Amino acid sequence: MIMRNLDPNKISGKDFFMMTIYVQGGILILGIVLSFLFKIELLQILNFNLSAIIVGSIAGTTLALIIAAVYKSRFKIFKKLQKDLTKTLKVMSGFNFFQILLISFIAGLTEEIFFRGFLQQVIEINFGLVTALIISGILFGVMHYISNVYTVYIFFVSAVFGLIFVFTENLWGAIFAHFLFDLVGISLGLKLRNEIHP
Repeated sequence: MIMRNLDPNKISGKDFFMMTIYVQGGILILGIVLSFLFKIELLQILNFNLSAIIVGSIAGTTLALIIAAVYKSRFKIFKKLQKDLTKTLKVMSGFNFFQILLISFIAGLTEEIFFRGFLQQVIEINFGLVTALIISGILFGVMHYISNVYTVYIFFVSAVFGLIFVFTENLWGAIFAHFLFDLVGISLGLKLRNEIHP
C-alpha cells in the first residue's frame, strides 16, 4: 500500500488493519479476475511445492534482515528512510503477533497472485522476462512507496520475488518470500523502532 502520506496520529491501528484487509481482498479479486480474463492458469502455479517454499523462505528472511540492518544503520543516506519507516511502523505498534502474521500472509498471498501470478506472466508473454520484471517491479515499488530509497529497494525485492517464481515455476516460493519479508521485516522494524524511539 502507499503509506507515505499515512499519518499515524490520524488513523488507529484497528482502522489500518481493516483497511489493509480490504485492500488486499481487492487485490486478490483483481488478480483472479484478470488471470481468468487473460487465461492465466493460477491453479497450475499454486500447486504445493516444498522446495519452492524453502527457497522463498530463505530469500524473504534474508531480504527482511537487510532492510532491518539498513533501519538500524548510521549512514546518512538512510536517515530519511529510518524516519519514514518509523512513522509507518507507528501505526502498527499496537499490533499483536497474530495480526502481523495475518497481514503478512494475506499480503504475500494476494500481492503475489496479482504481481507474479497475473501481471508478470502477461507482460512476459508479450514483452519478455526482463521487461516483465522491470514493469512489475516498478508498479510493486510504487504501491509500497514510503520513500525514494525504500521504493528502489522494493523494486529489487520485487525482482527477487519474480525470479523465485520463474526458477521454481511455482507461486508458493514468491508467496513465502513475500510473507516472511513482511513478517520478519515488520517484527524486527517494530522491535528496532521501540529501541530507537521508546
